[in-house]
Amino acid sequence: GLEKQIRDLLETPKGDLVRKLHLVEEELKQTKARIQATEDGKQQEIDMKDMKSPEEVAKIIEDIKEAFEDEIADLLMQEREQFEKDRAEFQREREDFKLEQEEFLKQAEEIAAEQMEGAQNNRAGS
Repeated sequence: GLEKQIRDLLETPKGDLVRKLHLVEEELKQTKARIQATEDGKQQEIDMKDMKSPEEVAKIIEDIKEAFEDEIADLLMQEREQFEKDRAEFQREREDFKLEQEEFLKQAEEIAAEQMEGAQNNRAGS
């Protein structure tokens, strides 16, 4: 088998050898191109599988939107609770201040009344 092929090669004119080599080279190039196309096709199939459908993308966007809305709602609720706490604290302080003010005014009136009484007693005693 192999010896016959070698003999055939030796007996074949150089021009024919070159032509045959070119044919083999062309065949190899075509085979390589087919293999590359097959690999590219498989890669494209893989890429297509990895790609999300418009419905999947819409669902992802909706999930993100809902998560943001929930987060914003939580933040607003926290703000509202803090506002209510602050307002309640302010009203307590205002009530305390009113009570202190009333107490102060009552004491001031008592002191004024005592001073008036003392002044009247001094006049009466003179």
